[in-house]
Amino acid sequence: MRAFGQSEPSTPRQQGVRHLAWVWQFKSDGSPGHISEILSPHGLGIVVKTHDGTDWMATYDKSSQAVSGTKQVERLASYFEEAGVPFHAWCVIKGIDPKREAQMCGAVLASGARSMTIDLEPHAGFWKGTPQDALVFGDELRRLQPLAWISISLDPRPWIIKRVPVAEFASFSNELAPQLYWDTFNTGANLEKFALENQVPGPEGVTPRFLLEATIPRLAQFGLPMQPLGQGSTINTESWQEFVDQAYVNDMEAVSVWRFGVTKCDVWEALAANPPRPHKYIVQPGDNLTSLARSWNTTIAEIAELNEISDPNFIRIGQELLVPRGARVHLPI
Repeated sequence: MRAFGQSEPSTPRQQGVRHLAWVWQFKSDGSPGHISEILSPHGLGIVVKTHDGTDWMATYDKSSQAVSGTKQVERLASYFEEAGVPFHAWCVIKGIDPKREAQMCGAVLASGARSMTIDLEPHAGFWKGTPQDALVFGDELRRLQPLAWISISLDPRPWIIKRVPVAEFASFSNELAPQLYWDTFNTGANLEKFALENQVPGPEGVTPRFLLEATIPRLAQFGLPMQPLGQGSTINTESWQEFVDQAYVNDMEAVSVWRFGVTKCDVWEALAANPPRPHKYIVQPGDNLTSLARSWNTTIAEIAELNEISDPNFIRIGQELLVPRGARVHLPI
């Protein structure tokens, strides 16, 4: 595999849903070369932190590969994509200068990121704005990137989530990425708070199953698909099988891992052994790509590219189609 910074002819962007691994700082999580050597053979994508508020990550990450601006985003996107690792980005939004923050997100998307995930938390160093600031951010981001995939990552514990304007952020987003850290949340204080919300874990305490069952009804009101974020540093890596299984039971297509630098090898193996389950559709009499694109709120080109359809004017009854990420349709399979 080539070293980061060496050029190669570009290759087509791979399509379809992937499990994703989050990267915080290259100085902590490892070099792009090391990361791609793990993620590529396991069929995983990457979510790289590009900025914090209005500061590029090079302000905090002293690695030479840290994001210092859009040129570095372009280099990272090109490197990972050519290595077979779909490149996504994430950032922390504070709401202090929402328009400028939106412009930075738009610039990252324009520089090669497939999606932008906004880390929305009320803790120190995170969101400080108002609901109106959230709408200002969303209006500017959608002005710049009307078709971009925007995900909101949040701490879904009920006493935490009520402190951020989720409804306002959900109004312009495509997906929710709840942070389900079962080991971190499995404390006496959290158990008491869950009980006050009439959510009582079983004798095993906070488990992946419990968190998904507690979280899904709470977030369902926003009407967005979910790609949950699991704990890579978990003590019991077998819990990842439970996490993935329960995600699939609840019609989720894939999961994500926080974060690369602390995740055990067994987790990567578990994800490779349990690949994403993108939604599928069986072509019915009267269907064509025009009607399906309209129904799925996507484009003919996206359906054709995802399914490697050379002639978009021809699909056959009974043909199995992969549904583009996030489309909410009645699926007969």
